[in-house]
Amino acid sequence: DSQDFGASSALGGSSYMQCTALTLGGFTSVTFKVRHSIDDVTYADYITFATITTADVAERVTSVANPLNRHTACSWDFVGAGAGQSVTFMIGLKRN
Repeated sequence: DSQDFGASSALGGSSYMQCTALTLGGFTSVTFKVRHSIDDVTYADYITFATITTADVAERVTSVANPLNRHTACSWDFVGAGAGQSVTFMIGLKRN
């Protein structure tokens, strides 16, 4: 699901990701992203966090200078092949 902030932010934003549990099930890693969109249809990557291979990790990306569009969403992708994967995480976003 996306978040509608009502307007774009010319000053960008900062984001925090925390992964508290991870089962790769044969996959090699998982990648998290913050994505943004003008129209809530077509999304582009805004922040890509470091690739995760184990749980209990966190990362903060501060003050991205690029304008942040009105609609935002997060995505995650398991890299490689496998089955039975799961992940518990949170991503927070602060608009500047």
